[in-house]
Amino acid sequence: MPFIKDDSLSNLPRLHGTDALHPEEKPVSFSDELTAAYRLENTLGSFIARQPDLPDKLKSTDYDSWQSLSDDEKLNKNFVEQALFADNEIELEAVRKQFTQENMDRETLQSSLG
Repeated sequence: MPFIKDDSLSNLPRLHGTDALHPEEKPVSFSDELTAAYRLENTLGSFIARQPDLPDKLKSTDYDSWQSLSDDEKLNKNFVEQALFADNEIELEAVRKQFTQENMDRETLQSSLG
């Protein structure tokens, strides 16, 4: 706690003009950037941040994941390559969550650069 109370420090977002921005327009914090980069660019970090229940590269059931994919998912080659190995709905949902997290991390890094 400072010896002299300085009210100007309590309004830092207002001084920088970030209080009037919508949440999606606010600048990305360094912590968010670092976390996103760690999950995407670090091999060990990517492995640790993986969703549980992701499918292995072996097809062991008759589950047809193609029937459960949306039209947008069917157009995404990278998504389809992972989703086709899903043995059940739980594994397919894990693929969806993993892709959503990776896309959010890419958007976080992109917005901090631009």
